[in-house]
Amino acid sequence: MTLNHVDVRLSASNPDDEALVCAAAYFGFEFKDKQEKYAIIGNKDTGEEERVEMLETIGFTSKRKRMSVIVRDIDGRIKMVIKGADSAMIPRLASGQDEVFQLTDEHMRQYAIEGMRCLVVGEKTIPDDEYNEWRKRYMAALTNLGEVEKKKAGQDNQIDTLEDIMEQGKCICIKQCVYLYHIYVSFNFPCIVFLHEK
Repeated sequence: MTLNHVDVRLSASNPDDEALVCAAAYFGFEFKDKQEKYAIIGNKDTGEEERVEMLETIGFTSKRKRMSVIVRDIDGRIKMVIKGADSAMIPRLASGQDEVFQLTDEHMRQYAIEGMRCLVVGEKTIPDDEYNEWRKRYMAALTNLGEVEKKKAGQDNQIDTLEDIMEQGKCICIKQCVYLYHIYVSFNFPCIVFLHEK
């Protein structure tokens, strides 16, 4: 990939993340660095470096088929960004988006026919008090040895329950969709469908 006439090799721990990093760079948001709990992002439009505070990561598992990161964005609001397989993401979307969802679904089906795997990315804003209450319960569950053992054994547990609660999409919106077919063609990565609030 060429950025500002300089060849840059973007990499990540897996092809999905690499596709996201390349897509972000294509649209003018370049990952620069990670400093303690902050991601440093170069914004091509403003020429500024933006610091996004990383609050929590809910990791990917083959059972969940998704992962989330909770951040405090540059506007001060807490947001959850979630990515995953369409089968895991579609049930989590907010209601009232039938028309745009139908168009999104059409595109994903077409990509599947062409042999591409789709990765769906969504976003929701979380009120501070809701996040603080959830985090207190989540930290308690993560440090409870009984709940950790249940999770390891694949039994019902508070950790998974709290992750599901946070990722339930009463306000995950499809208000603007960007179909990155050209990213797949250019870089041979999974196709990405962005679903996010404007």
